Amino acid sequence: MFSETAYSDVQMDDVARAAGVAKPTLYRYFATKEDLFLEGLDLMLEELAIQTEASTGSATTAGEALRAAVGIVLNTLGRCIAAIHAFDGNDTSLGDRGRAIIRERVKRIRDTFAQVVTRGIQNGEFRSVDPLIASLAILGSVRMTAANTTSEQHAAAARALADLLHQGLANGGRPAEAPGDNTQRRDDSPGETKARNLSEA
Repeated sequence: MFSETAYSDVQMDDVARAAGVAKPTLYRYFATKEDLFLEGLDLMLEELAIQTEASTGSATTAGEALRAAVGIVLNTLGRCIAAIHAFDGNDTSLGDRGRAIIRERVKRIRDTFAQVVTRGIQNGEFRSVDPLIASLAILGSVRMTAANTTSEQHAAAARALADLLHQGLANGGRPAEAPGDNTQRRDDSPGETKARNLSEA
């Protein structure tokens, strides 16, 4: 049910009917709709985090890791409408406990993307950016792409998005800098240096 419908639109009557059980039987295992939803979503996000970590850990380059992780996250979110809506942890139809659980799971995935960005900066693949900001931008773009493409489009959309993200992060032949390096580049004007420092603050 939650793979096709937003959390707020799913009713326990619908779930019981789809499961082929009586509603009282369903409540015997799950006291509320939120308990039922969180049980499934928590397992899905945990598996997603494990798969994302495994794919980036086995990649030989940061660019390869980025492409693999984007594909996995986009395809997984794209199969669950409710997960897309809940992914940022701000779904007001969920209680505080539910939002906290989701934020914790999503943070793990975000941290994996941040580690990929850090790896790319350190080995010279990526230019100097704030890994946290980059990971938030990556997750946001993946979520929006998953929400606005069909299952048939997910594979191509993941490749296109990963290419765009990789191009945006690519070092472009400049020596890698440590994150937070505010020294003036040789080819920067004073104004460009100030603008760059503000963007990296």
